[in-house]
Amino acid sequence: MKTTQLTKAMISGCFLMLGITLNAQTQDSARGWGKALLAHPRQSNARPATAATPLDQGKPSPPTSILGTWHLTGTIMGTPYETLMTFLPGDSSDQGTVIFTSNQDQGPPFSGTAGTGNWTRVGPYSFIATHITFLFDVMNVMPAGVLKIVDAITINGDQINMNSQLIFPAALCGGCDPLSLPTTGSRVAIEAPPAGHVTVVVNGANGVFPNGTNTFQVTSNLFGLDASKSTSSNAGGLSYSWSAMSGSAGIAYANTATPMIQLISKGTFQLSVTVTDATGISATQAITIQYV
Repeated sequence: MKTTQLTKAMISGCFLMLGITLNAQTQDSARGWGKALLAHPRQSNARPATAATPLDQGKPSPPTSILGTWHLTGTIMGTPYETLMTFLPGDSSDQGTVIFTSNQDQGPPFSGTAGTGNWTRVGPYSFIATHITFLFDVMNVMPAGVLKIVDAITINGDQINMNSQLIFPAALCGGCDPLSLPTTGSRVAIEAPPAGHVTVVVNGANGVFPNGTNTFQVTSNLFGLDASKSTSSNAGGLSYSWSAMSGSAGIAYANTATPMIQLISKGTFQLSVTVTDATGISATQAITIQYV
């Protein structure tokens, strides 16, 4: 100890003889990383991967929150694939509901275009989502079973990478391995809507009977709805997006005015349709289906 103190004294004396002043480093004198380290002396090498709880606590903002709507693209069996996925909060900041709508209603052999499920955070930047959609045999105009989808998701700010495993029903593809579907995309920016007004009008197809305002009664588990009478105060065409809000309901042709709905059991179901005009104005209407 005495030797160390003597050495320090000799070094200090040499600096003083050379005219070099020794000053303690302070917040004002430090620069760059030195200043940052002095400001956070206990931080050391903190890493998000070792955080005890998610850094954002489920807040709807970058870089680690999945809440909001994401636009993803990829290729499935040589065909361009596009989907919108909306992640909603649940009872905690690390789980919630997911709603997805895809463009896979363009033709045969099968379509499965909309569905709902759940998402769970499994890491600071990673999530698992599980959801289902009802497949529809376009050529034979008949249900084809339930498709289960499991998504492994990684986000980086407003960018998203997702690897989906598509698990087909045994009756359609018994013993088949899950189909892998990689997609990438980004968070959809929220912008102020332009002026105008959209009015949503929903009617039932054959076999669908009105039973109140936007409430319909059906006796078959397969039926159609029609929103083609919807209007907008702005010129141009309209686009449509149907989704199931409660109950096990599958939707084919979910991006058209006239979707096909499939139910797997009797009961009361909640659907919704969003109608958007050429300027981006949209309106959403809830629909109640009573399957008796």
